[in-house]
Amino acid sequence: MSKDPEFAARTVAIKKRLTEEIEKGIFANGSSFGSPHYTQTGIDPIWFTLLQIKQAGLGNMFSQPLIKKYAVFLTSLLTPPSARFNLNRKLISFGDGSEESAGSFGLLATGLKDIDPALSRTLLSLYYNGPPTYIFAGPAPLAISSTYQPPATQITLTDCSYNGYVTHFRLGANHRLESALWVLNGDTFYDHRGDDRGEVAIYALGAPLSLSSSSFYMPMQQAPISDRWWYPRPGFRIGQEQISRSMMGSGGTAWGISKQVEFVSFNNAAYSLIEMSNSDSGTWTRKILEIHLNDSVPIYVFTIRYPRLRSGV
Repeated sequence: MSKDPEFAARTVAIKKRLTEEIEKGIFANGSSFGSPHYTQTGIDPIWFTLLQIKQAGLGNMFSQPLIKKYAVFLTSLLTPPSARFNLNRKLISFGDGSEESAGSFGLLATGLKDIDPALSRTLLSLYYNGPPTYIFAGPAPLAISSTYQPPATQITLTDCSYNGYVTHFRLGANHRLESALWVLNGDTFYDHRGDDRGEVAIYALGAPLSLSSSSFYMPMQQAPISDRWWYPRPGFRIGQEQISRSMMGSGGTAWGISKQVEFVSFNNAAYSLIEMSNSDSGTWTRKILEIHLNDSVPIYVFTIRYPRLRSGV
């Protein structure tokens, strides 16, 4: 159909629209707008269309730099091999969703095969060597290349920060005692999200130490009822009515603004400072320091500071 005049003309407009959709759904640093689960349902349909355009001989739109950045971002959300899931990696869960594998890796691998063969092989390995069930936003198995099914491979995972979404610490990647920590660091992540600014998830030495406590849809996780949130009871103005609205998913947010103030990563340490604020209760910060002398002995130090109350570690 690539030689059909009508189809070719329509494709020009479609490709322009797809570029616009990619730029809406993926930020300049490669991060997305939604929870790890709902990122797939929002963005995977774009990959299906790009694959159709490629198959029709109308160009390979996977050459856009944002797509490779997004693939790396998605990889940073993978847990260490988990004993709960037969030593498979899963996407970490924040907001609406669950720890799950994703057809997204296979779709991206198929599209990037001619653009970045090494990255494509890694993504395809993550797809074919994941759990036996996946979350598919569409008929992914029909679109993903099956001529080459690579064995499980080592993946490059290092400390990184995606301002507006998450900061990611990784230690001992591909080792049986791999550790990872994620902390939500801003507000460009907005779709299917709970009231979880500053939320932390941790895998320590391959084991889940602290995971998102949000349920899928309702009751929504809200700051006053979250077991990993800190809020100043004496200084925080919130009533039972607001808590009830929050539990039913109709309330606002306890801390309306969050941002990352600092992030640095060295050979033996990494550090992030996240700030949360609202107009009534002021500002509080969560500082996370990761220190290690070797990959099997990570130390995580959390410091909470709230000017109206005494700080604590």
